Amino acid sequence: MVRTTRGLLPGLWWLGGALIVACLLVLIASSTKPAEAAKGGTCASFVAYNSADRVVSADDQAFRPETERTVQPRAFMLVRGRYADFDVRLSKFEVLNYTLTSPLTGGRRAEIFARKTPQFAGVLAGPLTIRVVREHVRLERGTGQSLKIQAKDCQQGGIFQHEPEPGLVYTHVLGAGFRYNGPPGEGSLCFTNDVFPGYDSPEVATRLTPLNGQGTTSTWRVESGGRMGMVVGEDAVENGCTA
Repeated sequence: MVRTTRGLLPGLWWLGGALIVACLLVLIASSTKPAEAAKGGTCASFVAYNSADRVVSADDQAFRPETERTVQPRAFMLVRGRYADFDVRLSKFEVLNYTLTSPLTGGRRAEIFARKTPQFAGVLAGPLTIRVVREHVRLERGTGQSLKIQAKDCQQGGIFQHEPEPGLVYTHVLGAGFRYNGPPGEGSLCFTNDVFPGYDSPEVATRLTPLNGQGTTSTWRVESGGRMGMVVGEDAVENGCTA
């Protein structure tokens, strides 16, 4: 019996080593696949450019996954992904020309929002913190008034939100071809371009403008600790929005 046990030990060591190697290979393979968002389809990743203007150039400071830095902001951050792209005016954290290109849009560029404008006196002060990790990008800036933007480079789902501290008023202007077409329920406001639906998703926020038929502008008061999110595609349909 002693001989039999000793004979098994090399085999057990070999089996244990093989299992460890197999687990490592699975982890490596999974880390190279595109990230998946719940009901969001395939996700990719952003590259962000700290830029003096709204054109990507060789002089821009580029941030790629996996990055977390605190930097001196220039005039704009140009956020570019496989599916989503938008610009941020860094003095105000105003979001410009939020555009999605995915199977949801039929593979065509769809500018969902012309702008998302936080309304406050003066300009933001201090450095900018940027984090680019997998499909996520996060921008933060400000001292007395601080603002945070979080976005995901995904085909659909909850893919954008803007957070103020303390609270303030936001104005949203839809892109060409989009219109607001009614609330899906508790505080949210649907929009569509007759191809796919989405909605403004408020949290600790109140819509100040009445629903105005085919309107393209909405204004919101976001309280401290609140945020304004955006949801498009299947999740919007499940919450009552229609194309």
